[in-house]
Amino acid sequence: ERSKNDITESNRVRIAGGLASAMFVPVVFQGVTVGALIFRSKHDDPYGKRDSILAEQIAARIAGGIAARQQRSLLEAESVERERLAEEQRRIAEIGRIVNSTFDLDEVFSGFVEEARALLPFDRLVIITLSDDGNEVVDELVDGVDSDNPIFSKSFLFDENPLQDRVFTE
Repeated sequence: ERSKNDITESNRVRIAGGLASAMFVPVVFQGVTVGALIFRSKHDDPYGKRDSILAEQIAARIAGGIAARQQRSLLEAESVERERLAEEQRRIAEIGRIVNSTFDLDEVFSGFVEEARALLPFDRLVIITLSDDGNEVVDELVDGVDSDNPIFSKSFLFDENPLQDRVFTE
């Protein structure tokens, strides 16, 4: 969005270029302003009442076309958004299909990671689970930055990380 200073500077440039005057006419379609016609002239005060009436008629004549173009742009943007949402849902469904295709999670991790990465950017993705006795958190999947670094333990006691309590109780 342009500031008032930008518009003022824009007018200064036009005036410096020899366009000394202007006539602004709103373009209105079904009671809504959809644009404006701007007539400029090198002459001082060239437009009279008759010119104003003609300009309003021109604006009325083009209003439907401008509104239709704006509607088309809006529909195209909505269509792109619907396609993006449909692709997200397709990938989420694919994650469900991949993960539920076998009990052996090691077999499905690469496909899962690929689909997850297409949906959300990440440098590292970890899936953790709670051990059967509930005392230990286990890394089921570690992918990305430092995923093979031995510094990072594959499991740790539940009470070593205060965030784990929130993860498993909410």
